[in-house]
Amino acid sequence: MLVGIATAAGHAVLAYTATSYILTYLTTVTKLDPVSANLAVSVAGLPQLPFYIFNAWLSDKIGRRLIYMTGLLFAVATYYPAYLRLAGVKDVALVSLGVFVLILATAFTFSILGTTLTELFPTRVR
Repeated sequence: MLVGIATAAGHAVLAYTATSYILTYLTTVTKLDPVSANLAVSVAGLPQLPFYIFNAWLSDKIGRRLIYMTGLLFAVATYYPAYLRLAGVKDVALVSLGVFVLILATAFTFSILGTTLTELFPTRVR
C-alpha cells in the first residue's frame, strides 16, 4: 500500500505543479493574462501526448521503475530552472516551450502509473 501511495503521490506532485500551479504562477509572477496562460499550457500539453504511449511501451521493455525514476529525476533537474526562466518570459510560444518541459516529466510517471498500481497487488486482492 505504501509503495502505491508513494508512487501516486510522486506523480501527483509533478502533475499538479506542471499543469495546475503553473497557471497561477504564469498569471501572478509573469503577469500573463489568464487567456494567454491557458493557451500556453494547452499548447504545451499537446506535443507531449505521444510520449505517454512511447514511455508505456518502453516500460514494458526496460521496466516501469526505470521510466518512473527517469521522470522524477528529469523533474528534479528541470522544474526549478524552468520556473526561474519562465519568470521573465512574456512570449506565449516561449512560455509554451517552458511548460512543455514541465509537463514532459509527467509523461514518464503517468504512463506507468495505472499498470504499476495494478501490478502491486495480486489478482485476488484487486
